Amino acid sequence: MRMEAAGRLRTALSATVLAGLALVGCSGDTTEPAGLDQTDSPAPAGNEPRAATPESEPDDEADDHVDEPSDQESTQGADASDSGLPNTDISVGAGGQTHQFPEAGLTIVEPSDIPEDAGPAVAVYIDYLRERRTALREVEFDERIEELAYPSLVDSLESSIDYQAENGLRYSGELIVHLELEHSDEFQVLLGGCLDGTDLTFVDDAGEHPVRGEQGNATAVISAMVDPQLGQWMVSEDVIENDEPC
Repeated sequence: MRMEAAGRLRTALSATVLAGLALVGCSGDTTEPAGLDQTDSPAPAGNEPRAATPESEPDDEADDHVDEPSDQESTQGADASDSGLPNTDISVGAGGQTHQFPEAGLTIVEPSDIPEDAGPAVAVYIDYLRERRTALREVEFDERIEELAYPSLVDSLESSIDYQAENGLRYSGELIVHLELEHSDEFQVLLGGCLDGTDLTFVDDAGEHPVRGEQGNATAVISAMVDPQLGQWMVSEDVIENDEPC
């Protein structure tokens, strides 16, 4: 009976872990065990602003006098805020580049045509995928992703890592993501595309297993939104249709 139960668990994981590996923020119903890529309690809505950190709160004991920034400093600050410049080292051009991240087991193909104004948002999404995949592969959370994604997506990643650590799961193989630009303006950039997990595997005590979607598919349609509402471009929605191959 224990062997049969273990087999059923591996089947369920294989059928739904495609979502957990890549970009789940909002997705359809799955049979994924609680905790693999979601918290026990509902995560905050994707468009909720982050709570202030202790570092950002004023110091009650500080001197009441605050130095006013110079005209030059004020201008530079406004320019940075208005542009929504991301905190990323990813360089995105006119489109069509391939980004390879061996440490994450990840390859990302940019949209074929990227307007200049959408470049920073696309770069943030690529960097987010790199950080997420690296964390899931190494079973280690890096706080840097908090600079790239909304709190609900960060909470989802932390929950996934906790589940992996508790259940002895890790991931191997290669994930390929082909991105398409569906819409862009000053308020949001919408991305779609295809996730290819043909060579992706998860490893547990019983060995190595292929990652597949609900229909046994190795590919899945993806969509995401990046917006500057929190002061810079950040990933606010991230969806994988793990029952819809591409």
